[in-house]
Amino acid sequence: QVQDTWTTKASGMERTEMGVAVDNNLMYAFGGNNSFSRSLDTNAMYDSVTDSWTTKTAMPVAIDFARAVSVNDKIYVFGTTNTLEYTPANDGL
Repeated sequence: QVQDTWTTKASGMERTEMGVAVDNNLMYAFGGNNSFSRSLDTNAMYDSVTDSWTTKTAMPVAIDFARAVSVNDKIYVFGTTNTLEYTPANDGL
């Protein structure tokens, strides 16, 4: 019988209230708040195969309480007053 287990992985998201989406088996974390409750414009990618985080192109605006969804190889990040489109294949450029 398989047992439920927890395994510690690489840290790299020192933030809360971020938006998260998965595209091509890579997880992206957008915005959120840092430990000083400051809104962030950050974008980080987690690769579960290498257990590593990579900083990607920052968003043009800071968004806390972000929500994100992946659709057709694009990620949409929603904030209170902003909707942004990110293209992971070319790092948003």
